[in-house]
Amino acid sequence: MDSKSTSSTDATIVCAWIDESYNAREEIISRIAEVKEQVPAIVLTLDKRMNRSELLEITRSCNSQVVRTVMSFLNHLTIITNISNLPQTYLPLDMNDNEIFQLLPHLLAEGLKFSLRPSALMAIFCILSNNKLPENNAYAFSKICVKVPQFFTENENLFFRKLYTLGGLKLNASTRIIVKQPFIPTVRQIHHDTKIQCQTCNIIRSTTLFPDVGKSCCALCLPCYDLKHTPEPCEAPFSHLVQCTTCTCLYAIVQYRQLFSTPKCHYCRNLSESAPYRRCIECQNKYVHNDSTEPIPSNGEEYKFVCAECQHSTVSKTIVDIPVSIGTLFDENKIQLYKYLNINDKVELNPMEDIQSSSISQISLVHAKKPILNPVAIFDQINTWIQSGKSESVTCYICCNDVSCDKINSTCGNKLCHAESCTECLTTWYQAVRPGSIVLVAHLLCPFCKYTPNVKVLKKYNKQACTILKFDKKDDIDERWYYGWCMDCYKIKKAQEKSCIGNVDIPSLTDFVCDECIEIRNSPKTIDIKYCPGINENTKAVCGVATNKKGSCNHITCTACNSDWCWLCVKTYGESIYEHLMSTHGNYGIEDDNDE
Repeated sequence: MDSKSTSSTDATIVCAWIDESYNAREEIISRIAEVKEQVPAIVLTLDKRMNRSELLEITRSCNSQVVRTVMSFLNHLTIITNISNLPQTYLPLDMNDNEIFQLLPHLLAEGLKFSLRPSALMAIFCILSNNKLPENNAYAFSKICVKVPQFFTENENLFFRKLYTLGGLKLNASTRIIVKQPFIPTVRQIHHDTKIQCQTCNIIRSTTLFPDVGKSCCALCLPCYDLKHTPEPCEAPFSHLVQCTTCTCLYAIVQYRQLFSTPKCHYCRNLSESAPYRRCIECQNKYVHNDSTEPIPSNGEEYKFVCAECQHSTVSKTIVDIPVSIGTLFDENKIQLYKYLNINDKVELNPMEDIQSSSISQISLVHAKKPILNPVAIFDQINTWIQSGKSESVTCYICCNDVSCDKINSTCGNKLCHAESCTECLTTWYQAVRPGSIVLVAHLLCPFCKYTPNVKVLKKYNKQACTILKFDKKDDIDERWYYGWCMDCYKIKKAQEKSCIGNVDIPSLTDFVCDECIEIRNSPKTIDIKYCPGINENTKAVCGVATNKKGSCNHITCTACNSDWCWLCVKTYGESIYEHLMSTHGNYGIEDDNDE
């Protein structure tokens, strides 16, 4: 017998000896016989057997799986009052509580009982391993402990409450709560605005367009712009307002149809300095404003006024509800929220002594650089979710199951479509389209709004399908045909006429190749060579390096001159190469093969 077989045999013998060492059958039977009243008694009947090792695990661990086992164990206990109905193994209720719990395993594994022996061994191992994070520092275990404070000391209860709070925050990182914030205008919308007449062009302009409201002309009359004859796009009390993405100040825009970039005010874009502003005391929005004739406010204070939009509109238009995840709020308001929750250190689980909560009204919160106007409600919502011990569930539009927010995503990413679906359903939906297989046009569209999904959304679930997005146009589809994704040209081509297969199931395709590509396969092979159109930085001449390609992406990066050029157009496009491929050719080309 070799050494491995000997070791295996020895291990089996030792394990059997250890298991038998837990067998106290005679002791237990003797103790039960000493009980005067044999009924009522408890018995246990499980639909699933538990072995000795599973039972012993209960004494060594407190993870969620073990806790579920314990609950299943207790839920199946029943009481027998007729002595003639007693099974072979039972426990009289006339025994004291400690003995009953100690002998409960005997109902499943005869002779097994709970004792301090496993606990003592685990304590020894924990000390020897210097384990700084014991298993009972788990959120699932703290959810039970906070409900039975009578079993713990004051310090232990404080510890479990903090652990429960931190675990609830982590669990609800994706849970969305409603915050109230000042409205954010969009360039196409018209809003009430404060306007005065410019003394140079005599046109009534927004006060946000004056370098100095009290002294200067409007910005359009400044010589550097020479736009003083540009008319206002709307009547006197209205303006097209936008919000600066840097300082969040609102300002009017006149030539709004020419705005193709992200809005940014003059001060942030050209001067790289904070814009002068005044804040509306109603909606809390900031408006670009500079008036040297106004008295300067005290140190740290702001210019205050009531904006025209608040004077003429309802609160529902100037203060809007925005769903924001708790995780996002914590990223933006760490100090304030940790202070409210009495957490001084987000790393340690037991970082502080009890301190009094600060007044909620004194804690200001922000989101996307703008003030949150309902901090009390925010704290209440966060606390409610933490105490609930669960996270927000959202119904998937496809499978109609309720899933947690961290598993829910926008179905297509289009702004006008609010459908949300779980990751599993979206993966199944968009990955139904594969190279070489049948292509159902529906799977290239959002299942609800029926528009092409955002490229970022489709790329997340089916990167290859991004190359055929242009195929979703209705003019390209002949409903009398089934289409397939050609493995050679990587385009969607007609595969089989529907009338040829009758009313049978949709045909399945494998490694589909269109008729045109089959002809190319059967024709004599030629090597297609093209020459790099890039400019060599050293010679300042056309690079001209010979390049050949078999399949692969149509984006070519020349290793000689580092230029990025299109294989089909033989022109350089730099960083915009992929935008060119999609807008001009409708796809990138095959991504799986290697360039030669």
